[in-house]
Amino acid sequence: MPSKYWIKLSHKILDDPKIGRLPSHLWRLYIELLLIASENDHGALKGTYQIADRLWRLPEGLEPWMECLAQEKLIEGDHCNWKLVDHWQYCLLSSRPNLRGEWRDAILERDNWLCQDCGLPLGEVELEAHHIKPWFLNRRERFNISNGITLCKDCHRKRHRSGWKRRALATGRT
Repeated sequence: MPSKYWIKLSHKILDDPKIGRLPSHLWRLYIELLLIASENDHGALKGTYQIADRLWRLPEGLEPWMECLAQEKLIEGDHCNWKLVDHWQYCLLSSRPNLRGEWRDAILERDNWLCQDCGLPLGEVELEAHHIKPWFLNRRERFNISNGITLCKDCHRKRHRSGWKRRALATGRT
């Protein structure tokens, strides 16, 4: 795994006070769980025995640490089935081939398949992922999960129209 990948990940996590307060052994475990979950769908982890086998640890020693992360509300579940909670902000999409599709799916999943402006769910409207910071101005933020929001087609159009009006007024072209 490239070292750049680790540095980028650790800086994001260090900025989060909830994770920064963890003892070093739990902090390292959480990073390892993020890396494991990035290989699966939707933050899903397996049971403690499978995780322990993957991390070359004893399940008996890993179980109390998993419970501590659950008390901190960073993971949920039990010894048979664990899942990361609210991990989208640390989602590791940078090593994947279909970034745009995965970024979109991660945004929709995080926002519970609801338009964040009007509140309508998928099924009643067609949902899209919108870049909060414009795509063409922010290369580094393009696939950052925190730079996205779920909108229905109508709300997405309204966001873009208001943005175009603001730019036209700012440049004097109305």
